[in-house]
Amino acid sequence: IMVKFDKFYNFLEEENKKYDLTSIKGKEEAYLKHFYDSIYLMKFIKLHGKILDIGSGAGFPGIPLAILNPNAKFYLVEPTTKRCNFMQNVKELLEISNITIINDRVENLDKKYRESFDFVTSRAVASLEILTELSVPYLKVDGYFIPFKGSSYKEEIAKAKRAVNILNCKLELIKEYKLEENYGRSLLFFKKTCKTLLKYPRNYSIIKQKPL
Repeated sequence: IMVKFDKFYNFLEEENKKYDLTSIKGKEEAYLKHFYDSIYLMKFIKLHGKILDIGSGAGFPGIPLAILNPNAKFYLVEPTTKRCNFMQNVKELLEISNITIINDRVENLDKKYRESFDFVTSRAVASLEILTELSVPYLKVDGYFIPFKGSSYKEEIAKAKRAVNILNCKLELIKEYKLEENYGRSLLFFKKTCKTLLKYPRNYSIIKQKPL
């Protein structure tokens, strides 16, 4: 497994010279802030079934989690084509068979994906009130929406309260952790309690303009 992570890092470093994939530089920082951060949620929950990763970027947290959970199926959604091409190359390089890469915005996903995922994750994508509407419609009832957040998550939770209520989910667990002394992180675990109204998610421009 470590060989896969090393290959991933080397390829990321090489491609990052051509495209702006990450601002994180150097092996130690990349392992800590990309790989270790991505897999941290495995300390608290056992992943299984189908996982949707929204705004995967260069493949985080989806690819590290897929490497360590070969029996689960990961769907990585990313609107930027160059990042999708990068993830496709990583998938082939590391021979990862449990990943599907979708080059699109999440709110445009095919209807067949509605309420079909056991988990939805996202890292460094959008504020929680926007992210909740983009994520929860794709979750099964009793599934978990798990956004990775920084240390200022409390303000985001307060702002997203209405969206969380309208979309029928409840905050079950908050896990704070530190990757470095001054680098506070948090994982929020929202459980979906009942089905989502068909009108959600709305168009992204509307969500952004008028969050729930």
